[in-house]
Amino acid sequence: LPGFTLIAAGEEEPFRLGLLRREGATFGLLRIRNFGFGQYRTACIAAWNAASPAQRGDAEAFPDLVQAEWLNQLAAAIRRLAARRPDALIVDIGTNSGGNDAGDWAPRLFTRQDLRSARLLMTSGPLALRYLDEEIAGLERDRNRTADPASRRAADAALATMRARRAAAAAPACPMSWVWTERRPWAPFGCARLADMGFASGVVAGASEAPIADPAIARHVYWPFRVGGLAGAWSGPLYVLINRATYSAAEMFAAVLQNNGAAKMVGATTGGDGCGFMVDSEPLILPHLGLRLRMSNCVRLRADGSDEVAGIAPDLPILPRAGESPRARAARLAAAVAADLRQQPAPSPR
Repeated sequence: LPGFTLIAAGEEEPFRLGLLRREGATFGLLRIRNFGFGQYRTACIAAWNAASPAQRGDAEAFPDLVQAEWLNQLAAAIRRLAARRPDALIVDIGTNSGGNDAGDWAPRLFTRQDLRSARLLMTSGPLALRYLDEEIAGLERDRNRTADPASRRAADAALATMRARRAAAAAPACPMSWVWTERRPWAPFGCARLADMGFASGVVAGASEAPIADPAIARHVYWPFRVGGLAGAWSGPLYVLINRATYSAAEMFAAVLQNNGAAKMVGATTGGDGCGFMVDSEPLILPHLGLRLRMSNCVRLRADGSDEVAGIAPDLPILPRAGESPRARAARLAAAVAADLRQQPAPSPR
């Protein structure tokens, strides 16, 4: 578009960046094409070069280094745009297939609010128990390693919560025969064979609930603790571009920002992948029909109690029009964001 300047692109740049001067405003644009760390060559290479030989050979430690490097590169990209002092930041997650829990961690880089993550549930039964057993074992291990008394107490409290959830998940399931004979409103905490897993961020929903000194304990209790000092790299007006091919972890990113009123969604309702899978599971087989069904084993709930699988609806709908070029749609989108920005209170200094 006229008024657009490309700042970063190409194989050596993890994120495409640009500035758009239009409708009397300047927007910083940042494209996140995926939330899977393995999709980012620069993060993998930088982590490998900085790792010790032992870390390179550790199947658990090395991915953590790549995660940390990806977050550092994202924060650097945000600061690079912020240094140009745009009036607002536009983050493009359209046609983003998702990835992993970075969809819940990354939003913390785009605001100084204490974001609360979504409620998380899993299909009750062996899968939920397996997931909880792994989380409990990891927290127990790090609890026994820490020398900080306050962190040990925090770990003990978190373990008590997780063990209670495990007991509830292991309890006999309620009879589900009613689904063939009557209609009821969906109630995730009723007779739905769903087990409470806490939050998409771990045991607690927000950073203020996990002021834990020991980093290993904090990461178990509140997974976005990994963001650390990178949080709030941007603190101004924020818009997120979404479309029908925005899925999974990208929907997680959009939902947590929209749920907390930290950003406005622009574009079209997302694809509706929802939570997807917390652990790998075998397909469900219907023996009489010979069908194999791949079914999600987890649920993330919106702030209003609805399921993310319904998709994330835009605050500013910009739907394709018959015969409209992408360029024309982009101009219409920029005009809508500029008009909305004019209606906002004057921003505080960033």
